[in-house]
Amino acid sequence: MEVSTTYAPGSLEAECPGGLDWAWYGLGECIRTPRDKVSIAFGVLSIAAWFMFGFPQMITNCIKKIPDEAVSPFLLFFWLLGDSLNFIGAFLTNQLFLQTTEEKIGYAIGWVGAVMYFCSRVPQIVQNFKRKSTEGLSLYLFLLAIFGNVFYGLQIFIKSTDPAFIVNSLPWIVGSLGILIFDFIIMGQFIAYRNNKADTTLVEEGDEIGSNDEKDYVF
Repeated sequence: MEVSTTYAPGSLEAECPGGLDWAWYGLGECIRTPRDKVSIAFGVLSIAAWFMFGFPQMITNCIKKIPDEAVSPFLLFFWLLGDSLNFIGAFLTNQLFLQTTEEKIGYAIGWVGAVMYFCSRVPQIVQNFKRKSTEGLSLYLFLLAIFGNVFYGLQIFIKSTDPAFIVNSLPWIVGSLGILIFDFIIMGQFIAYRNNKADTTLVEEGDEIGSNDEKDYVF
C-alpha cells in the first residue's frame, strides 16, 4: 500500500527538496546543485571578510593614535551610508525581477548605495595624497574589503547568468566590483608611500623651522 506524504507549505521538503536546511531556513535560499553550493560558499566568505574588516583599523588606531589624521571621516560616512542603503535596497528587491513599486524603489536605493561606495574612497585617496603617507591607515582594512567585494561579486555571477537576474543585481555588482578600481588605487598608495611617515612635527611659536632632516616624527 502506497503512503502519500504531505509536507507543510514553506517547508524545505515542500519548496526545496534535497536542499540544504540551514541555507533554506537561515537565508531563505534553495541550495541544491553544486553551482548553488559554490555560490553560497562565496557568500559566506564575503560575510566573513566584512565581519572582520573593521578590526585591523581599530587596532591600528590604538597603536598609532592618529585616526583623525589618517582616516578620512568621509570614508566612514559614505561607507556606512552605502552599507545601509545596500541592505535596504537588497531587502526591498529581494533579488527578484523588478515588478512592484517597492522593488523599483529598492533598486533605486541600491544605485544610490553604489554611488555612496564610490564617494567613500575618493576623500581617502585625496587625503593620502595630501599627506604623502598612509601611516595610521590599516592595509588589512582594504584587503578585507577587496576580498569581501570580490567574493560577493563572484557569488552573484555563479548563482545565475540570466540577463534579467544580472540587470536586477547590477547596483550590487557595480557597488562591489566597480569600487575595486579605487581600492587598488589606495593599495598603490600603500606601496608608493610605504617609507613615508606622517609629519606631525609641532613647531612652537618663536622656534625656527629647520630642514626636513631635523624634524622629529611621532609614530
